[in-house]
Amino acid sequence: MKRILARLILWLLFGLGLVLLLGCSMPRTTPVPVTSTASVTTTSAANATVNVWLTNTNLSQKLSPQAPILFGPDTGAEQASGVITIDPKVKYQRMVGFGASFTDSAAWLMYTKLTPAAREAAMRNLFDTTTGIGLNFIRQPMGASDLARAIYSYDDMPAGQSDLDLANFSIDHDRAYIIPMLQQAQSLNPNLVLMASPWSPPGWMKAGDTMLGGAGGPLRSDVYATYANYFVRYLQGYEAVGLHHNYVSIQNEPEIAPGNYPGLIFSQSEMSFFLKNHLLPALTANNLTTQVLLWDFNHDKPWVAQELLRDPALRNHPLVAGVAWHGYAGDERVMTTVHDEFPEKGTFGTELSGGTWVPNQVERDFRDFARYFRNWSNSFIKWSIALDQNRGPYVGGCNVCTGLITVDQNSGAVTYNKDYYTLGHLSKFIKPGAYRIDSTAVSGFPNVAFQNPDGSIVLVAYNDAHATNSLKVVWNGQAFLYTLEAQTGATFVWAAPYVAPQPTSVPPTPAITPTPAPYNAFSQIEAENYSSVWGLNKEMCLDTGGGYDLGSGDHGDYLVFNNVNFGAGATSVSVRLASGASYKGGQLEFRLDSLTGPLIGSLDLGYTGGWQRWATKTASLTPTSGMQNVYIVLKGGSNMTNFNWFKFK
Repeated sequence: MKRILARLILWLLFGLGLVLLLGCSMPRTTPVPVTSTASVTTTSAANATVNVWLTNTNLSQKLSPQAPILFGPDTGAEQASGVITIDPKVKYQRMVGFGASFTDSAAWLMYTKLTPAAREAAMRNLFDTTTGIGLNFIRQPMGASDLARAIYSYDDMPAGQSDLDLANFSIDHDRAYIIPMLQQAQSLNPNLVLMASPWSPPGWMKAGDTMLGGAGGPLRSDVYATYANYFVRYLQGYEAVGLHHNYVSIQNEPEIAPGNYPGLIFSQSEMSFFLKNHLLPALTANNLTTQVLLWDFNHDKPWVAQELLRDPALRNHPLVAGVAWHGYAGDERVMTTVHDEFPEKGTFGTELSGGTWVPNQVERDFRDFARYFRNWSNSFIKWSIALDQNRGPYVGGCNVCTGLITVDQNSGAVTYNKDYYTLGHLSKFIKPGAYRIDSTAVSGFPNVAFQNPDGSIVLVAYNDAHATNSLKVVWNGQAFLYTLEAQTGATFVWAAPYVAPQPTSVPPTPAITPTPAPYNAFSQIEAENYSSVWGLNKEMCLDTGGGYDLGSGDHGDYLVFNNVNFGAGATSVSVRLASGASYKGGQLEFRLDSLTGPLIGSLDLGYTGGWQRWATKTASLTPTSGMQNVYIVLKGGSNMTNFNWFKFK
């Protein structure tokens, strides 16, 4: 009895300390809707501590932290309404991010209608990874969308006039308030991923000389090259202000011709022609690494994406990253159909708006989480970050959409909507580079599970019944029981032993890409200047010289450099790399001609003290000469290294 009492006292003291710690971590002047960090309180595999956050339909719980619970022995005798078994050894797709869009309306509201202090607080709640929900993926309208204050492009011309040389091109519209908001988001979350999607080209590029979808008609056949250069100029303009776009789609919802907001009917054959003959060559010629996502529309016509990818010129191009999907029509299972045919390509949920048409937003979102990620999505992107009290401003289209937050134009008050809290159940806890892992599909408890690069496990589950139900979670021979009230969503987080990722989709050997100018083996070769890549993510680099590095390297990821000129021969290689606290060991292999080709050298990565603490490491090399295709393959762990450059000697 004394031991039991002692343990109870220790747990009470621990709980009090945790409450005080979490309370001290919050700003004192502005209440923050998310009132705890996502820290895991133990790393022990036995009797692991599980941290719990809840959101329910009436928002009496809104991403609210609960008392921690413990795993215990799984006796098999526990009675529960549903049983979810977690198996980290079975891994599926890797996460890229979670977020929404700084539409013209959202950025204008937050930049002009909030005081600097209120804007800072709202941005921290949205993007800070500790005190906020840690959004890291922003899909940007490339020009006006329906949620804009006016119709605009980056090269507007008087009626009847064209600008084929883009002499009038400017991103000045975005400099006023969109770019500052994006820069602030990036400062709060350096892992920010950007995607751009146009609703319409400039009006003069269309047969009807207007950006409106219905009256504008198709893209003029004589402006395809100009339109490709329009993309290039946009991406370069943003690069110049420190904002790199990881992805772009060529058209938002390409089969919609709206009458009162920008749009464009872009057929499959037109998209294919534009991509192969204009946009992809233009991106390559200008050394832009932004990758293209196809389709960017609903699940009801998956054959458009399939037919595009069945073209080898698109499927094998290193800048075609995968397919983007919207969640307004069709069956999400088509994402698995397309994934199974093209497993090397990504699957991205890029628009799933909340709105007044949704009877239960909390239920809808948690069900969508399970449906999307169980069908291979790498992302979950809502629509507008902010709208006003009248769900505007808007030029047309959606007057019933809701933002993550509402900004009252009269008072400047900020309200956090259901979408904010539900999306936070993902974005606050699931880190870039996390893998979806196996979890039992249980009737009545839509769920999905992930393992972060640090090994921690995240389970997101929802009780979709109208009654309180008990849930049993089994992992590593242990179990816990948890009672979930009706229509309540939960995120469970606990530390776990490291399990090396072994994705079920083995990346194929990449197709040979167009032959670049030869790399000089004895000059510094930047990692981001690859011929092909699998798995690694481009990010800003803080090493000497700046630029970019490739990060989040996992077991099986690789880079390809075609036509490396070794001349009379090289006998060693030096690599510039960095690794942080989650480093668990690993190697770089240097191979010729394929992922399993002749091994000419390997290098132990090692811990450098931080993800931007750079070190140069050298390894011997089997003497290699002449012109070679070099494959650099990562082996051994998860989130092993950031990779800046290499050079042979």
